[in-house]
Amino acid sequence: MKSSFDFRFIPAKLLMILFFAAFTTALHAQAKLSIQGFLKKSDGTALTDGDYSLKFRIYNAETGGTALWTETQPTVEVTGGIYSAVLGSVTALNIPFTEPYFVSVAVGSGSEMVPRIPLTSAPYALSLIGQDNKFPSSGNVGIGTATPAEKLHVKNTTSGGTAKVLVEGPANGITELYLKKADVVGAFLGFNQSASGNTFRIGNNEGSLQLLAAGSGNEIQLNPPADGLVRIAGPVLAEQNVVARGGAPGPSGSNKNGYSFAGNGGDNDSGLFCLGDGVVSLFTNNTERLTLNQDRLYLAGGMLARGGAPGAFGVNHNGYAFQTGGDDDSGMFSLDAGSVSFYADNTQKMRITASDVYADVSTGVGTALGIQADGRIVKATSSARYKEQITPLKADFGRLLLAEPKKYTRPGRPQDWEIGFIAEELDALGLKQLVVYDNQGRPDALMYDRMVVYIVPLLREQQQRIEALEQEKAKRDTAFGQLQTENAALLQVLTELRADVNALKAATNPTGRNSERK
Repeated sequence: MKSSFDFRFIPAKLLMILFFAAFTTALHAQAKLSIQGFLKKSDGTALTDGDYSLKFRIYNAETGGTALWTETQPTVEVTGGIYSAVLGSVTALNIPFTEPYFVSVAVGSGSEMVPRIPLTSAPYALSLIGQDNKFPSSGNVGIGTATPAEKLHVKNTTSGGTAKVLVEGPANGITELYLKKADVVGAFLGFNQSASGNTFRIGNNEGSLQLLAAGSGNEIQLNPPADGLVRIAGPVLAEQNVVARGGAPGPSGSNKNGYSFAGNGGDNDSGLFCLGDGVVSLFTNNTERLTLNQDRLYLAGGMLARGGAPGAFGVNHNGYAFQTGGDDDSGMFSLDAGSVSFYADNTQKMRITASDVYADVSTGVGTALGIQADGRIVKATSSARYKEQITPLKADFGRLLLAEPKKYTRPGRPQDWEIGFIAEELDALGLKQLVVYDNQGRPDALMYDRMVVYIVPLLREQQQRIEALEQEKAKRDTAFGQLQTENAALLQVLTELRADVNALKAATNPTGRNSERK
C-alpha cells in the first residue's frame, strides 16, 4: 500500500487550502499552516477511512534538494480520502517563508508522493508579494500579540527575551525610518549615504526636534565609546538645567566628569568641572587652574590679555573690558610694559606704573585724591562750587594738643616701627571728626589730613599771641629808649654839675687847704 497511494492536488473541488493561522514575535517558532488534501489508491479509489501516520516535508525546490523542514503527525484522520492537518503542530515551523516552497506527503514509512505541491497564498496575502507590498486592512498589526494597540505592535514579554525591529539596508544607500505628518515634510531616523562614515542621524526636515524623558529618572543619556564624541553642530539653548557629573576629569578624561573639550587634539581632561558643592573649577591637562566658589576666585598661574587701549566701543579687543550694560571700552588695559590703566568710556582715568600712580579726576593740574570712609577714592575738591551749607567750624581745637604721639609696630612686623596717634585716644578726647569708624562703630583709623583743619586755628591763635607780645615788647622797647635818652641827659647834667662844683672848690681854696684836709 505504501507505493500504491497516489497523492494529488484536486484543482477544482477539493483545493488544498494553505494559510497562516497566526503570527507572533517569534514567527518562525510559532507559525502554523493549515493544509488539506485528497489521498487515493493506485486504482483511483479513495483511501480507506481511518487514522494514518503522515510525514510532511517542505522543500525550496520542486524536485530534488534537501528538506528544509520535516514533521510526522502519527494520527491524521482520513475520511473519504480527504485529510486535514495543521503543519507546525508537532515540529516548530521554523522556515522564513521568504521564497517559494513545496510540500510533500508520505504515508507511514512509505516514500514521498509526487509531485510536490507548491505552497500558494491566501487571497489577502497576495498584497505582500511584489515590490509594492501593502496591508489593505486599516486596522492594527500585531507581532507577538493578538490585540495590537498601534498600527504596528511588536510584543515579547518573555523574561530575558527581546522585541527588536530590524531595518537592514545596503552599504552605499539609505537605511532610515521616515516619519511623516500630513502638514510637514517629515522626520528621519537612521543611516544616510550622504552623511560621512557610519553616522547615525535623527532629524526633522521641518520644525523642532525634541528628546523628552518623562517619568521616574527623567534622564536622556548619550553614551559614545570611550574615544568617541557627542557632536552638536550649531547653537544650543538650554531652557532648564544642563547637568554633568561632578568630580575631577582624571588623566585623559578617564573619570568622564564635567564638561570637557576633546576636539583639536584634546583628550577630555580640559574643561569645566565641579569638585564640591558651590565650587566650579577650570582644568587644563587634568590640572586645576581656576576655582570659583561662593565668594572668591582663585587663579593658579598668570592670566593674560592683549595689550593696548580699548578703542571706541572696545573695537581693539584689548585688555579686560566689562560688557554688561556697557560697550567693551571700560575696564583694565595695558598701554606699555610695566603699566596698568583703568578706562571708563574709552578714557584713561587711572594709570599705575612701577613707581607712580596717576589719576585723571580733573581737567586741572595738581588734583588731590582722597579716600572716603567707605573705601572710595575720590577727587578731594576744595572749591565752593562743590560745597553747600558752608558755615564756620566750631570745635575745641585745643584738644588736639592733648593727643599723645605714639610709636608702634604692626602684628607680624615687629621690626617695622611707625609713629602716629591712636584712634581710640582721639575718640576719647572728643575729636570724632578726625576718626574713621568701622561698620560696628569702633574707632578704626584717623584722617590725618583733617588734622590740618584743627591745627590752623591753633596756629592762628598762637600767631595772635605772638603779635600781641611783639607789640607789647615794642612799646617797652620804646619806653626803654626814652629812659636811656633821659638817663644820658641826666648823666650830662651830672657831669656838668661836678665840673661846676670842682671849679667852686678851687676858687674858694686857692692854696689847696681843702685838698689837704681831704
